[in-house]
Amino acid sequence: PPLMTGRSAEQAAVQAAWAEGKAVLLEGEAGMGKSRLLAETLSGGAPATLQAAGRPGDSGAPYSTLARLLHPVLVSHAAQLSSSAHDALGRLGGSSGVSAPASPLPPGAMLAAVAELLGCAGADTVALDDLHFADAATLDLVSGLVSSLATAATHRRWLFAQRPAEAPAAAQTLRDALLELQRLAIVTLQPLDEAGATLLVDTLGISGLQGHALAPALVRHSGGNPLFLLETLKQGLAELLDSLQTRD
Repeated sequence: PPLMTGRSAEQAAVQAAWAEGKAVLLEGEAGMGKSRLLAETLSGGAPATLQAAGRPGDSGAPYSTLARLLHPVLVSHAAQLSSSAHDALGRLGGSSGVSAPASPLPPGAMLAAVAELLGCAGADTVALDDLHFADAATLDLVSGLVSSLATAATHRRWLFAQRPAEAPAAAQTLRDALLELQRLAIVTLQPLDEAGATLLVDTLGISGLQGHALAPALVRHSGGNPLFLLETLKQGLAELLDSLQTRD
């Protein structure tokens, strides 16, 4: 859809949590619009916004999600890093321009290196989508970063999203730890009601489709899940087209 609809309450909740200095976790099942809300929240943001998402397979490769997140600024700010940060971040691999040493990494070195890199890059907003795919090492480090920066002079906004039913143990640990520290606000995406469904249909701009007429049935069949609602509508249009073609 060209416009996001039915998410004004969730958008307001994100902004309110950020104003309180809290990280935000968007939760909802597949199709509820977490990624769309995350993207809309970050749209028009400053260049100092870092954004990435977990991918299937990340769980088997430590720091793979972190490397994807940091790659743009690691390439551009490698020259500003201390030797210890170079040493730690070189272990992320990829085309970062930072070579990987063979010696063991001291405890806390990776967290300190990432904090240094974020500071060099002036990153004011960090967003990670699909935490349910992210690797445990990344989630543990991010939890430490959010916790350690609670009293930092530089205010950094954090935004996460995940499907709670699919969250691995590391994601649950991140969630619980930050909640205990009162550093996290959870925003749960609710199903669209008939008003939201009406607006969603109308924003599609499809001739002959009237949101107020279709919304009750669409909400009933989809449960208010935006993706399922659109799929239901698409299936209905396909069946109508087939019927018209058969009649012709």
